[in-house]
Amino acid sequence: MPFRRPATFRGSFGQQTASIGREGSASRDVGFVGSRDGLDIDTVDLAVEENRATWRRHGWPDGAIDVTLYALEEYGARFAELVQWTLDQWLLRLNSWCRRD
Repeated sequence: MPFRRPATFRGSFGQQTASIGREGSASRDVGFVGSRDGLDIDTVDLAVEENRATWRRHGWPDGAIDVTLYALEEYGARFAELVQWTLDQWLLRLNSWCRRD
């Protein structure tokens, strides 16, 4: 499953917010927020340069934008490894908690 590019969603009041995640998950999250709050929300996939321009308008320095875009690509490329690591950490904590007297 490919990594979803950062997207912007627009609520009924014209607000814009970034939603980033794996393909499908960001749309589901945005859809959940919309239905929970009674909002009509549209999602729009944005190209890297569109995101860069949006983040610049919000005052992000170029270095922060570059690091964010790099991290998103790495995250997408290593998703299975990161999920496994997260589950392993959770299991270690659960095991530690269960062993408490």
